[in-house]
Amino acid sequence: MEEYTKKHEHRGVDFYYLEWKTWNDKDANGYICKNERLLSGLNLVQFGMPTKYLMKQKINDLLDYKHKYLEDQEQYDKAAEEYMSKIGTEGDG
Repeated sequence: MEEYTKKHEHRGVDFYYLEWKTWNDKDANGYICKNERLLSGLNLVQFGMPTKYLMKQKINDLLDYKHKYLEDQEQYDKAAEEYMSKIGTEGDG
């Protein structure tokens, strides 16, 4: 069972330390971020990193280059829409 054990904050973004059991009952841990403000406009509801350092780096990247992530998301959405229209599933998703 997942358990959020400690809340952290970096540049105004909350993230959590998480512990869980793997499929083969081994202990595992890492960090998870579900910050809606940070992820708004992106096809993400959360992301994880194995270390606190990497989590802070990813938060920095998302904050500092949000415009680039949004441009990439827009391009991806257009490509997906075009693909779906070609195979006849426009409006299904």
